[in-house]
Amino acid sequence: MLQTKITAIAILALVYFIPCNAAVSTDSIWWTHFIYMFFHANIFHLIGNCYALFFLINKRNVIPAYIIAIIVSFVPMQPTVGVSSMIFAIIGMCRVNERWQKIYLYAYLILGLIMPGVNGIIHISSFILGLLYKWYLTDYNLFNNVYKRVNKGK
Repeated sequence: MLQTKITAIAILALVYFIPCNAAVSTDSIWWTHFIYMFFHANIFHLIGNCYALFFLINKRNVIPAYIIAIIVSFVPMQPTVGVSSMIFAIIGMCRVNERWQKIYLYAYLILGLIMPGVNGIIHISSFILGLLYKWYLTDYNLFNNVYKRVNKGK
């Protein structure tokens, strides 16, 4: 688990120093939709995202969060860089039970929506798709499995 976190943060830190305009928007080149989350606006942006990733990332949610980040990058929006769309997808996928965890996650969501110069559309879109993904994996499939078992007995 720690190796996954360190690897993700190391990749983000290394890519930060590559000079490239990989901001994604509605009229950007197609391949930028796949790489925009590895580039950051400044060092503070990188540090903040790495801090959040360190506490949220695990092996099960990396690929779904990456796919969600690609999907929401096609929503009309301002030019965007950063891994925060993956972070918000992971927040949507989190199942938290403790009250302090909910407060922390929703405070981060609200902060990402109200800060100036931050793309709130991509944050809320990623969060909603993360919620839907988690709902599909847990509640929807659980309902279908119970439904199949009940109808199998008839």
